[in-house]
Amino acid sequence: MRAGGYVRDLRTRNPGFTPGYDLVGVIEALGKPSLSSTSTHPQHTFRTGDLVASMSVIGAYATHTTLPLDELLPLRPSDDLVQKILTPRSMTAYGLLARSAFPLSASTSSLLIGSVAGGVGTAIAQVVRLLSPHIRLLGTCSPSKFAFARSLGVEPIDRTLPPAQIAASVRALTGGAGVDIAYEATGAEANLAAWLAATKDGVGKVLAIGFLANVRGDGAGMVAAGAAFDPVGFVAERAERMSFFSVTGDYWRGRREVFREDFEGVLLRAVREGRLQPVVGKLWRLEDAVRVNERLASGEGVLGKMEMLVDDELWREFGGETT
Repeated sequence: MRAGGYVRDLRTRNPGFTPGYDLVGVIEALGKPSLSSTSTHPQHTFRTGDLVASMSVIGAYATHTTLPLDELLPLRPSDDLVQKILTPRSMTAYGLLARSAFPLSASTSSLLIGSVAGGVGTAIAQVVRLLSPHIRLLGTCSPSKFAFARSLGVEPIDRTLPPAQIAASVRALTGGAGVDIAYEATGAEANLAAWLAATKDGVGKVLAIGFLANVRGDGAGMVAAGAAFDPVGFVAERAERMSFFSVTGDYWRGRREVFREDFEGVLLRAVREGRLQPVVGKLWRLEDAVRVNERLASGEGVLGKMEMLVDDELWREFGGETT
């Protein structure tokens, strides 16, 4: 989205939109119901002052935004808004593990998580520990983040190695067997091929969740069309063992009620009961948005998810920093 290559929402094709994928906030006003509305969400369940979350896809880098009622997820006043709150984006992890083409099963014994120190990778590791703590986890990250990966129960593999060597490392760590499922976050041809090679021969699966490979090295745009790799086509040609998962298309928009039930009944419940504590790597102010995205593009210092606070009172309470 930052580079202009997000294909799942036509609003992002040209500059002029406000980014920000998900949010937590307070309802300040409710509009009148539309006679043409197709919403299935009971309008009376929300009132001014209610605390809610949403996967807005765009528009969250703001103090205020407007959303349809059926895109709101109710929270409780007692929910920890900063340190323990589970934003809808974290549902990517649960969707991969439970609602994708290749969900976890009783026979799943090992996984490879690409970019395990990032927001989605960290969430995958934590949700696996919640659902199936017996599963062995391997994950790629920079050597400086190895200790963090181990704190998540993940055996780290140097992400700076050539992709083929990463696959070889997975094979070596698993006694030559490979893993059951591998999650790949870049969409690069070499990585997709290596992640498949890191899975069990003939039966291992790969779930792809990103298209970063076609972003220019400086992060300021997409590579020329003639030089772009088609990860969707690559995966489609290997559909028995590879699949893409889109948290927006396959889950949030495609199965909204299932998403809502999973968010409220599984993961948010686990957070409230103390069985799941999402990792918040760093807090920022809204005015730091450019710097936040520079960090995300480079991966420098990214451990878990990063949050931007627009509320001055919350910022003072949690003692955030802007450096």
